[in-house]
Amino acid sequence: MPSAAHEHLVDLALAWLARERGCSLVAREVHAAIPRWRIDAVGVHIDAASDTLWPGAIDEARRVLFVEAKVSVADLRRDLDDPASLSRRHRDVSVARAGLNRSLAVAADQPDAAALWRDNAIDDLLTRRERVLRGRLAHGTKCAWLSRYRMADELWLILPGGLIDARRLPRAWGVLESRDGDVRIARDATPLACPQPRRDAVRRAATRRAGRRPARDING
Repeated sequence: MPSAAHEHLVDLALAWLARERGCSLVAREVHAAIPRWRIDAVGVHIDAASDTLWPGAIDEARRVLFVEAKVSVADLRRDLDDPASLSRRHRDVSVARAGLNRSLAVAADQPDAAALWRDNAIDDLLTRRERVLRGRLAHGTKCAWLSRYRMADELWLILPGGLIDARRLPRAWGVLESRDGDVRIARDATPLACPQPRRDAVRRAATRRAGRRPARDING
């Protein structure tokens, strides 16, 4: 269950999308075009008059923005790790586990019960960590997928102020910082030009989530 701090950041993100980005539809916990993940806060520009404009103007009028709220560095790491970082951590865990297994094999002849129990517990922990990292390497992390496949026109992270240096975060993502209820841009998002079918899918999902009747599809 999301923490109160996380929900507060999502509330701030929704208000920022509506007020600062001019989104006429905002919703929380919306499924991306890939149903595997939900987005903390989504904003959509909906302009009924845009249906009569040229395609470029329609694209601009129907932009989709995602905001992910992160309250801790651990939360960031879980969703933001790039494949190279994951590979490095997986290798380090595998090496540590192999070394521990060698120690366990040596200690098995003359076991110290307390040390053996401790080392087995560490081995179990490393095994679970190795399995998690292997799965994330195979399937990719949430934020890497969202940027790689351009699931929105703008991707943003909203964080507590001072949590992490924005320069350490992936370049595709804009960074919002919250301090005492105020939200400021620490770094702008890189425009991604989300493909139109994905925009439409997200807009429908956001409309359902917000309890509103969906507007007509752009190409419909």
